[in-house]
Amino acid sequence: MALGQPLLARKTPAQKQLEIQSKALEAILDAADRICVTPPLEEHHSTVVLSGNAKAKLNGVITKIADLGIEGAAAYTTENAKGVAQAKLADALKTGNDCKLTVLTTLKAIIPGLTGLPQTEPSASNSPDIEFAPPTLLQNQQVPGGPNGYALGMILFPQGTVRHAAGQTLEIVFHFLSDSGHPLSANPQQVMYHDRSGAVAVVIPPGLISNDSVSLGTHSASIPYWALNLPSSNSTQTYTLSVVAEAYLDNEPLKTSPPASFEVTF
Repeated sequence: MALGQPLLARKTPAQKQLEIQSKALEAILDAADRICVTPPLEEHHSTVVLSGNAKAKLNGVITKIADLGIEGAAAYTTENAKGVAQAKLADALKTGNDCKLTVLTTLKAIIPGLTGLPQTEPSASNSPDIEFAPPTLLQNQQVPGGPNGYALGMILFPQGTVRHAAGQTLEIVFHFLSDSGHPLSANPQQVMYHDRSGAVAVVIPPGLISNDSVSLGTHSASIPYWALNLPSSNSTQTYTLSVVAEAYLDNEPLKTSPPASFEVTF
């Protein structure tokens, strides 16, 4: 019996919808990059509005989303509705700390069909994951946090790669451990370098992941040595400590890095 050509498998409705959502997310992230490459806001007649570049890119991505058939997008392709979308994004950008994340969340808020972004089928191949290595440290650096603005401390760099998390927010928290492996307790009178449990911590603030694979090594946080809350010995005692980096995606814990050991004379 002769073998014929294999039949192409038809996509299920769920697969088609996932493909559309993926294209929409890709278009939004690309537009966010282009909107945020220059200041997206400007003053016009004493009112803060979107810049001409931001307006053009916003209009363009909404048109792309509408062409994909995303529910609710077509309603924002008329001139009046474009103005409404532009005003909503401008208002959000006035108070948002992360431009790209604000673009994504604003579009999700005004276009019903984007509510579920990012929508991916969880599997071993595309679930968010991180390859974590121990953090690297630059010690004995002048870092923010002293009585005159700066103090002796260290700069911390997470090491690793986050994959399959485009469209989500990533936050890195560093925690410090004693030589017995217990978290260092922060001085309750200081308000910056601790977590909710009272342990010494420093944070790289949440940021939007715009690519499928992101290296962490370009980000950093710093902490002055006094914030480690070690007993002062007038620099006669050396403490052996370690630090770990903890990754959070959309405020949910993802993974903790192996510890990096270091010494502090304090």
